[in-house]
Amino acid sequence: MEIKKNILNSWILMEQLSEGDVNTKRGDRNAAKQFDPTKAEGHGYYEYFRWMINRKYKGSLTKKSSNSGLIFYIDTFRFQQVIDIIVHKYHLKNLQDEVNNKQTKFGVSIAFNKNLHLLEDQTFVTMSSYVLNKKELIDDSDKFKKFEDQVKNDINELFGFQENDLDEKSFELQFNEAFKKLVKRYKISKKTSYWSIVKKIDSDDINLHSFFIDDLNWAKKEKSDHLERYLNGLNPDQRINLDPTKNIDIFDKILQPKNYPMGHFLSKFPASLMQQVAINLAINDKNDIRTVNGPPGTGKTTLLKDIFAELIVRQAKEICDLDKKNVYLPGDSKVGQTKETVK
Repeated sequence: MEIKKNILNSWILMEQLSEGDVNTKRGDRNAAKQFDPTKAEGHGYYEYFRWMINRKYKGSLTKKSSNSGLIFYIDTFRFQQVIDIIVHKYHLKNLQDEVNNKQTKFGVSIAFNKNLHLLEDQTFVTMSSYVLNKKELIDDSDKFKKFEDQVKNDINELFGFQENDLDEKSFELQFNEAFKKLVKRYKISKKTSYWSIVKKIDSDDINLHSFFIDDLNWAKKEKSDHLERYLNGLNPDQRINLDPTKNIDIFDKILQPKNYPMGHFLSKFPASLMQQVAINLAINDKNDIRTVNGPPGTGKTTLLKDIFAELIVRQAKEICDLDKKNVYLPGDSKVGQTKETVK
């Protein structure tokens, strides 16, 4: 039980810390740029931001169809700072070989549309920022929710004036004052903040917390043979070694014609050798739990399509083999009987 708990807690931690990356790659035109609040204040935040938006997407300020805007990444830090907290808390060795410790993360992201109205639903607080500020891991989701709501409410309060019916000049004055307070309150500087001017503010760089965390917390409380097998793996004697340099004979057995599926999903790209091996194993072995892992573009969907095609064709064949193919009432004992069993 303790092994299961430790595995799931580690998984949850990785989900929590995976969010909040800032794209700072040199040469990438979509990468975020360092934000200099002193320079922006010198021109006036409102005027400077609007000028920068129009400079990148000309005419976007006046086009009704334009949906450009700004995203600010504040309280940024190197991921190594979070790693140091984890290493200290769990008395671990240095993890610099296992993770990208130089990745830049943000604590909070704030989005504005082209008219510099705060988009409240796009304010995002990362779980890494909680770890960094509280010097503890998130073992209670309610604690993080309280921390997150406090930050969001604080930012919403600063820009609460936008709900009023203001002329542009009054809006500009209040925006400049609010942003000045934001800079001071969150200690925004060129070293700790980035910004991006985006073409579609409602679809570019949308941040979301992991969908899996609630499910993983639920899994810690549930008892399931399938989950235990997934987490603990198969016994060594049940595993098939697919290393062709050590077990080439197994491929001859797996790729026998009798092991191929009856159905195949029509595709421009047929299954590769190793995909076919996986398909043949999936439809013939007795194991009733399987996982498919791999980064985008490695063929997971192609593999699954052929497995589903086999299941559909197999079901169709079983229906064809039925002596009576009409629909029976639930209590009829002959439902599902084939020609061989019906007399």
